[in-house]
Amino acid sequence: MIRTRSTLGKLLMVSAATAGFACSSNGRSSVDSANGSAAPSPPSAAPASSASTAATSSTASTLPSATDTAKRANDNLSDANILAKADVGDSTEVAVARYMATNTSNASVKAYAKLLERDHAKGISSVEATAKKLNLTLQLPAGDTTAQGAAHALDHLKSLSGTDRDTAFINHEVEDHKHDIEETKEMAGKAGAADVKSLLQKELPELQRHLDRAEALKRSGR
Repeated sequence: MIRTRSTLGKLLMVSAATAGFACSSNGRSSVDSANGSAAPSPPSAAPASSASTAATSSTASTLPSATDTAKRANDNLSDANILAKADVGDSTEVAVARYMATNTSNASVKAYAKLLERDHAKGISSVEATAKKLNLTLQLPAGDTTAQGAAHALDHLKSLSGTDRDTAFINHEVEDHKHDIEETKEMAGKAGAADVKSLLQKELPELQRHLDRAEALKRSGR
């Protein structure tokens, strides 16, 4: 019997988009990258050199520093871990998109946000149906920061307004979908069950369409 509460519990604070979110100290969202702010240094990290700090703050398209941590956490994933990551990934996309759909006056941005919300909601249903079929309990791998990163992204979006928020959202979606495509390919290669592998492979064309549309919006300036 599938149990989704352990996975979606992390999402509940994320999906309540109008309730406010605390920034995570474990990672940095691509919204922050899009706006040029540097990721917080871990407490145990040595001070960065001035050159490296300048490079970080000046590189708008850099993915969150949490990406490298996530890659290390992906080294040994079970099918239950893989499905849990897909579930939370879809759920956080729904939360961010739902917030933007109701907090932008730009018709193109609103339409894109609604597309993301609809498509990723379908993704949640597909993941949970696969887990039920395989009798798997969704369990995130230790150290996964997907939900926290989404909460951070939403908190940052809420601090902006107008075109600044629209721009941050689109830049976030470009970088986020680039990462999602790379990670989905990686997880498909690690999947043990054919149903899990097939689910992930079917997601790739849709993720690419989302990326293409975000890049088109970015080029057009909305």
